[in-house]
Amino acid sequence: MAAANEATVVVVQIETRAGIERADEIIATDGVDVIFLGPSDLSVALDVPGQTKHPSLLKTIEALTEKIVAAGKAAGTVTRSAEDYRYWRERGVQVFLNSAGALLLGAASRFVEESRAAERRHP
Repeated sequence: MAAANEATVVVVQIETRAGIERADEIIATDGVDVIFLGPSDLSVALDVPGQTKHPSLLKTIEALTEKIVAAGKAAGTVTRSAEDYRYWRERGVQVFLNSAGALLLGAASRFVEESRAAERRHP
């Protein structure tokens, strides 16, 4: 049991205004390894629904990430592009989520765009 407990990673999420307000308490909770910051749900909590690049959302996630990292824990979030990954990695985020569907859709869209461009060059 001790080995299983040692190997277990505990991840909690902050995705609501109450979570933001109680972030210090959440971050300080013993046994929590990762605090995940959900940008879509946080955008709703901050009254900017769906605006995952809104300045107030970015500022909130950045501030929470600083607190999480300072507490010696890992911060996590969602990335939908390599640009998002670089942005958040530079700010200390260590755990990243994405979806296979989003990755496949992005790759398929790039393939179609590049194929159409090639056809325009070679009618």
